[in-house]
Amino acid sequence: MAAWNGRHARVLLLWLLFLLAMPARADRGPETPAAFKPEELEALVAPIALYPDSVLAQVLMASTYPLEIVHAARWVTL
Repeated sequence: MAAWNGRHARVLLLWLLFLLAMPARADRGPETPAAFKPEELEALVAPIALYPDSVLAQVLMASTYPLEIVHAARWVTL
């Protein structure tokens, strides 16, 4: 865990925020397929699979409270 630093946390957080900001596939219209292809799904989650489970658990829990993340980031920079 010594290699884990703030840069990795920011990258993971931005990746998760990107995934949360993506509109639902049903909202895109009839021209898109109903589900991801296996190759697309693997490419989507491959970068996340490199992080330890304990880190992912904390980031995923934190992603349910995005406003608190902003407040904590501001508090840390004070």
